[in-house]
Amino acid sequence: MKKIIRLTESDLVRLVKRVISETKPLPKRSKKMNESVLGILAIGGLALGASALYQQSKRMWSKHITGSKYKPTGIDENVYNEEKEETITIKQYRDKDGNLYWGWDHLWNPDPMASSTIREADLYRAIFEDQDKQKLIKFLRGIKVKTSNPNYDYLDKPKPVDMIFLKDYDKERIEHGNY
Repeated sequence: MKKIIRLTESDLVRLVKRVISETKPLPKRSKKMNESVLGILAIGGLALGASALYQQSKRMWSKHITGSKYKPTGIDENVYNEEKEETITIKQYRDKDGNLYWGWDHLWNPDPMASSTIREADLYRAIFEDQDKQKLIKFLRGIKVKTSNPNYDYLDKPKPVDMIFLKDYDKERIEHGNY
């Protein structure tokens, strides 16, 4: 049986110092250096572990709690994007209050600090309100509107109500050597 032990940063520092004090005495100079290096490493490990734990808990909440709010109605619609020459399927969902939504499964990277290549993206379902269906179809077809900027842009891009995590591709990428 596994136990989960919660430690604060001060508990961890105290524990590391206690372990160091119970080991063989070292020369005074190296003991201070070793304590500070070990403390820094412990705090760094704690920060990395906490970050990964937070990311995973966000994904699980998204998948199991947020995702369970929407039930498929069985109505699908295909949207053809001429620019990419691909067909995209959107599906209708209903929440517990009877409101209708449309969902689009696609690769997305929620971390704005990471590079935005498809290799770092995971599978998410974007949920849009029913009244935004035409905006969503227009966006998925790749219809762009010229703006004051010389580039083309999407002026009427629909805003998702929820983003639901579906699948992490990291394990698959590592297994297939496609990282």
